[in-house]
Amino acid sequence: MTVQELLLVLVYLSACSAQLIGSRGVITLREGVEYRDPETVEASQQVATFAQQFQEVDDEIADRRSHTNSFGPRQSEVTPSFKTQLSDNVNGRPLIENEIFDFLDTRFIEPPRELQFNKFND
Repeated sequence: MTVQELLLVLVYLSACSAQLIGSRGVITLREGVEYRDPETVEASQQVATFAQQFQEVDDEIADRRSHTNSFGPRQSEVTPSFKTQLSDNVNGRPLIENEIFDFLDTRFIEPPRELQFNKFND
């Protein structure tokens, strides 16, 4: 980022003022009612103008970086193929309801009393 761009960002940031939402949250207006606060509209226009200018600069930076990060021609790229190393790999079998140990089953486990509560390390 050049010094001019940094200065431009700092000028915009110093001209902005933040607004807290508060405990009420965001207010939703009735259908058909438009909120047109002149300060908000002006701030939105300034942000949109800045974003359009900054987008051009950001696109140029991204384009330069994409060219500098390429180490070789794209045609020579090799797509890797992944294969399972085990020859006797078994996918498994469908389980019946009795064989599945799930969250509901953990609710019925009763560990020994000495393991049910935390103890202080002495």
